[in-house]
Amino acid sequence: MISPVIVKAEKAVEKLLIAYREYRSVQAHIEELKKEQLAAAVDLSKRHGEKISAILSKRESYPALQVLGGRQIEEEAHMQAISDVMTFADPIVWMMYKYKAYLETPGAICTVKDLKKHCIKDDYICTKRFMFLNEHLKRNSGIDLTDVNRFPDDMLLPELYGQEFVIALVENKEFLHLWETHEYYKEGERVAKWENI
Repeated sequence: MISPVIVKAEKAVEKLLIAYREYRSVQAHIEELKKEQLAAAVDLSKRHGEKISAILSKRESYPALQVLGGRQIEEEAHMQAISDVMTFADPIVWMMYKYKAYLETPGAICTVKDLKKHCIKDDYICTKRFMFLNEHLKRNSGIDLTDVNRFPDDMLLPELYGQEFVIALVENKEFLHLWETHEYYKEGERVAKWENI
């Protein structure tokens, strides 16, 4: 029987995947706007006999670039708003999302090794999540997620997040409160996930 914790996580991840698809769509639109701006700058460069860099440095002088630049700023704000609401209620939701969101991409996060590789960059939000989770487990349960004897590199993420100790951790209100303190952290009105660690 599937744990209710896993079922609940799957529902949360489905919502996150919908948001991720929207995020990727907005991201693609921003890239198109950048290409349009560059094409417009090339055209202006030819018409005015100036270098493209000179045209771009004074984009406020060109209405076409102003309009495209304004649309890009709006789309970037939209993308940030999507990102801000994409939060992970617990480590299972986080790992399950990473597994499902990137499953058929070159950056797939399918195994424990993939997760560790994803979480290696300094000051990266997922690195902070992984370190927080691992430190908590080591301190309170003597479990080290980097122990390749217990968690081999080829272990699939669903095997990891489906283990009883992970489910028990997510059911622990004290741990969840600590996780939420970082996952939902704000500085004033600004979403600042994991910036307080």
